[in-house]
Amino acid sequence: MDEEKFPRKLRPDVQAVVNLLVDKASNYQRNLPADYRLDLTGADLSNATLISANLVRAKLDFANLKGAVFERANLTGASLTGANLTHGSLSGAKLSHSTLYFAQLVGADLSGADLTDANLSKSRLSHSDLTGADLKSADFLYADLTSACLVGSNLEDSKLIGANLTGARLTRANLIRANLSGANLYGADLKGSDMTRADLTGVDFLGADLTSSHLTGANFDGARNVPDLRDAFADPNDPPLGLPEGAKQPDPWKSRPGETFG
Repeated sequence: MDEEKFPRKLRPDVQAVVNLLVDKASNYQRNLPADYRLDLTGADLSNATLISANLVRAKLDFANLKGAVFERANLTGASLTGANLTHGSLSGAKLSHSTLYFAQLVGADLSGADLTDANLSKSRLSHSDLTGADLKSADFLYADLTSACLVGSNLEDSKLIGANLTGARLTRANLIRANLSGANLYGADLKGSDMTRADLTGVDFLGADLTSSHLTGANFDGARNVPDLRDAFADPNDPPLGLPEGAKQPDPWKSRPGETFG
């Protein structure tokens, strides 16, 4: 039987214990020490169901959470260093200020999740779904986002230094002031994205699509394979910087229809 198509569920007795632990941590949180953290380090919770669970500041480092369901769960400030969340479902989950360093999130559903200020450096997020996720100020240092879906996501002030975004879908994404220096954007779809004042130094854009993107003040210094930008927009008084010689660009630059600058 194909376990990806027909994943086994957590044993009922184990699921019951997990539910009890989470419920106790939630129901008695006010009576626990301020520094209390539910510790499930290294636990095997693969295929567990923890919908809407309260796991604030929980320790799940190196836990096996493959296929687990954390939809709408509160994992604010949780530590998931090295955790295996492959094909996990975290849609709508709260993960702000969480640590997902070196976490395995291949094929995970993080659509609509709150990952503001989260640490996802060196994490594996290939083929993951981050549609509409709030990733403001998140750290994706050297993360693998190959073929990830980030349509409409908020990446304002995020750090994507050296990240692999080959084939990623970033249409209508908010990348204002994002740091993508040294990132790989081979074949990435950035149509309609907002890269106002983004750091694009050293980025490889081979095969990327920046149609209708907003590039006011973006820094292209040292960028390679910059695509045709004649359909892109920018404040005429603050066009992108550092474009390589011969780059195809509007003459003059124009703001998006209906957009004004103070």
